[in-house]
Amino acid sequence: EEPRKEVFETWASALHIHSGFLLGEGGTRRVCDVAAGHGLLAWALLILDDAESKSCEGEGCRPLTVLCLDVVMPRNAELIQAAMLECFPHLESRFDYVEGRLEQLIPHPSCLLASVHACGPLSDVLVA
Repeated sequence: EEPRKEVFETWASALHIHSGFLLGEGGTRRVCDVAAGHGLLAWALLILDDAESKSCEGEGCRPLTVLCLDVVMPRNAELIQAAMLECFPHLESRFDYVEGRLEQLIPHPSCLLASVHACGPLSDVLVA
């Protein structure tokens, strides 16, 4: 079976976020994947950062951490997490999933809020 279009949309978003906000001096090191669903955006960002951070040395190298936020975590999100940790066990401490509403989130200014599928009123709350 071919991957669903959401996989391609998420990967394209992760590439854009990674190059535009996470790379370079002073790049963001904490991302909240809002309306995370299965957490694919967060995992894609971690994989991209992991590949990049292998060449990083010194005190200025801080690994990316991600937080997934959604009202309900889908059951398959746990299956995806288990599969990802089987391939990338060292990323476990850099990934968190929290069930909650966006209105409850009080992000630190250093945290980038991102979402692939926040639509309608949720996108208005995210931008505000």
